[in-house]
Amino acid sequence: AVGGASQQARKFYRHSLLPVIAQRIALSGTTEFAGNPVSGLVSFVGTTPETTILVTEATRPANLLLVASHGVQESVNAISDWFQSKRSVDRANPVVTTVFCDPVNPKQMKDAVTSWIALQRKACHGARLCIDATGGKKSMSMTAGMLAVTHQLELLYLDTEFDHALRAPRP
Repeated sequence: AVGGASQQARKFYRHSLLPVIAQRIALSGTTEFAGNPVSGLVSFVGTTPETTILVTEATRPANLLLVASHGVQESVNAISDWFQSKRSVDRANPVVTTVFCDPVNPKQMKDAVTSWIALQRKACHGARLCIDATGGKKSMSMTAGMLAVTHQLELLYLDTEFDHALRAPRP
């Protein structure tokens, strides 16, 4: 087998379990987003792409902004691959934009997200916009919270148990 046990477990999770979980979320129709579509979602990306994928599947945004630090290119690639592979269930894939920021520079993140929000609001008056603060470093989550308050956006957080051996959230 290629890779260590942790790498194999993450691959199994991402390729076997994640699609099933995402499909259940998308088909459940029980999320608060089912009848009130999200126009745009800002997601702060950390070392585990799975939470961003699950929040995106639950909210089904037309547009997705990934705010990532330079050390998480693998996560950004996994998120992009997820949507490019058409694994998302029964809907068009979001238009994905990625910005790379210094995770300890809140002003840089604020400027990037504020510009994207302005574009979303200009393109669609009354757009429902949300910020997912699940991924990324604590400083990124703090910035997400401040941006949600400043721009009067819904703040989302996917609470999962973290598997320290896998270095990923448990399904």
